[in-house]
Amino acid sequence: MTELDAWQREFRNYSVRKILEPLMREEDILWGHYTHDAEAVMQELQSNGRIIRPEPDDRAVVDAIRGIENGQALVIPESYPIIPDGYSALKFIKRGREAVIARPESRIGAMRWNVNLEDDMNGALDNIDLDEACSGYSIAGIRKGSRTKKIRLEHCYRGAKLFAESAKHGRPIQVRRYHGDLEFGGKYAVRVPSMSSDKVYEFTIENVPIALKRKSKMGKNERQHLANVYDLMTRHDCPAQHWNGLHYRRPAGEDASCPHIIAGYLAIMQDLENDDSPYYVALSPYVIPSDLMHSYAENLRTKTLREVEGKRRGLNSVMGEIMHGKALANYGMFRCYRKHRTWM
Repeated sequence: MTELDAWQREFRNYSVRKILEPLMREEDILWGHYTHDAEAVMQELQSNGRIIRPEPDDRAVVDAIRGIENGQALVIPESYPIIPDGYSALKFIKRGREAVIARPESRIGAMRWNVNLEDDMNGALDNIDLDEACSGYSIAGIRKGSRTKKIRLEHCYRGAKLFAESAKHGRPIQVRRYHGDLEFGGKYAVRVPSMSSDKVYEFTIENVPIALKRKSKMGKNERQHLANVYDLMTRHDCPAQHWNGLHYRRPAGEDASCPHIIAGYLAIMQDLENDDSPYYVALSPYVIPSDLMHSYAENLRTKTLREVEGKRRGLNSVMGEIMHGKALANYGMFRCYRKHRTWM
């Protein structure tokens, strides 16, 4: 396996064969037997405890995904439709229900009333209904011309993973500071590796909500970060930005999240924490998975299949997003995601 293959393996959703063949090998079953009589093989794997088939219920499916052990895989029954009726995967990720984070009416209001985006995110995301599929969450800007940020939970998981794995694989994220002040926020250039190739994306992130590490007295300028975080913007170009990763254009006036942006933002946070800069990143519009959520997401990516017309299929990214939302609704915000800055 090449270094690039090992890198790609950290992010790629596993195929049916990639998931099932190791289990079959443990039972001395050849892959050819599966291609010849898949149902007989699946029945044998299930009778030996290798395959889990949960009841078609939200809580049962989520708990079963979390509980998958080594040497097991889970098959979501066809009677449990992940994507709601009336939607295709492409339509749902664009038009499906999302958690809308409250936004102050003005920058002055955000500072005057000490509005904290993260507190509002915690409240909104902790109240997602388990029986409703969710396509992520959105944060509207304050300044005139600012765009709404549509953020997907699965992208937060992949962005955090990209940030964590980049240094381990010798592909560290690079951060270069262009400008930083309290009033307009920080501006940084980042270089973030692609998850699927040798390519490196270079882009800027602006209006980063920085604040002073050492404060004497809270004044107007020292509260600017409370407003700047709503107007965070980036100049980044990748398929997820233009097509939501699924060849489907995003709504006008909306910027879609992507793992590269999230990984770059985390790298900026770490860079300022570890440096002699007088600033730190005070707020983040991105949620960082807890150990529970990371384990759940890895089981979803590497050990979970679904049944379609009697056959096994992998989950696409929209289904992954919905199942991330189901876990959040089932376990709650404070079990699924870390408190700001505790991950560093």
